[in-house]
Amino acid sequence: MPATTIPDNLVGKWQGSSQQARNVEVTISADGTFTTYEDFRLSEDEEGEQLIQTYTARVTDLVEYALNHYLIRGVDGEGSALLPGVTGLGGHIAPGFILEDGQYKVIMWGNPFNPSVESVYDLV
Repeated sequence: MPATTIPDNLVGKWQGSSQQARNVEVTISADGTFTTYEDFRLSEDEEGEQLIQTYTARVTDLVEYALNHYLIRGVDGEGSALLPGVTGLGGHIAPGFILEDGQYKVIMWGNPFNPSVESVYDLV
């Protein structure tokens, strides 16, 4: 599939939460730079600087595999910036996103780190 550029309507600041992080902010630039701020504390009063994280990465290869559905094939920097609000995954993760209805939805595909553990299934 041929590469595409960062969609104009993706550029800007996105805010929300995840099942793990109570506050997630993602700023996306036209050059493909993703900067994330993630707050995994349970409340504003909880101590723990390690529970507040920031990451930066730049997408170098992006494809639109279906209308408004994107797969990130190449990145420079911290890959965690592409999966905001998600932690503890393990394995090889391929990040992507869906951009529709005014929302930026993070998606991912994954395989285990150990290549002897196959994730291949036959249609029955």
